[in-house]
Amino acid sequence: MVFTKARVAIFVDGDFWHGYRFCTWKDSLSEYWKIKIARNQERDAAANCQLEQMGWKVVRLWQHEIEGDLEKSIDRIELALAQCR
Repeated sequence: MVFTKARVAIFVDGDFWHGYRFCTWKDSLSEYWKIKIARNQERDAAANCQLEQMGWKVVRLWQHEIEGDLEKSIDRIELALAQCR
């Protein structure tokens, strides 16, 4: 999601695809998946850096955070928007 006037970018990262606690389970994967997920993490970090350098606020929410406590995830978004007003 993007809030252009507030310059806030929201990303929802899948636990598997973006490697939540990757170091604890990566050894159970084939080399293909290790490389793919590591590249996703590198791309995420680069996107964060680039957006922040352009003056954007970046909020990344993990899949399990949204599934576990949707209201808390919404609160994080609202807080980011409030900080950018």
